[in-house]
Amino acid sequence: MEEEGSILILNFLLRGERFGLKVSDTLEVNRLPEMFPVHGTDKSVVGLINLHGKSIPLIALDRLLMSKSEGKKHELFIALNTKKGPLCLLVDELIGFEKIPKKDVKKPEDMSFKFDIHYFQFVCLKPGTIIPVLDVNFLTKITE
Repeated sequence: MEEEGSILILNFLLRGERFGLKVSDTLEVNRLPEMFPVHGTDKSVVGLINLHGKSIPLIALDRLLMSKSEGKKHELFIALNTKKGPLCLLVDELIGFEKIPKKDVKKPEDMSFKFDIHYFQFVCLKPGTIIPVLDVNFLTKITE
C-alpha cells in the first residue's frame, strides 16, 4: 500500500520505453481476450473487450504516445479505474511494482520531455531512470 511519503506504481514497457501507473488507478492486469473492433473512433482505440460482463474500450497506447505503431501484437492489457469508468491499455511487458518517494516526483511540465505532457500525471526521477506516470483520467478523453 501507499505510505504517506511515497507512491506505489506499476511499471510496464511499451516499445522499449518504461512507463508507470499509480497502483490505485489499476483494476487488473491480464492476457488479452477476444477483441471486437470499433470503427469511427480515435486511431488509438482499437476495440472493445468483455471485462467481467462489460464492454470496455481498449487503447493501443503506442499509437497514442508515439509517432507510429510498430504493429507489434500485444498480449497484455491493464484495466484502469477512471472517473468515467473502466478503460484498458495494451502494453508489451510488465516490470513490476515500485514504491517511489514523493521527493522523487516531478511535474512533467517542469522537465524537458519527449512525450506530450498532457498524458502524464507526474514523472518519477530515479538515478539514471525517468518513469512517466500516466494520467488515467486524461486518457478517457480519447474514447469520447
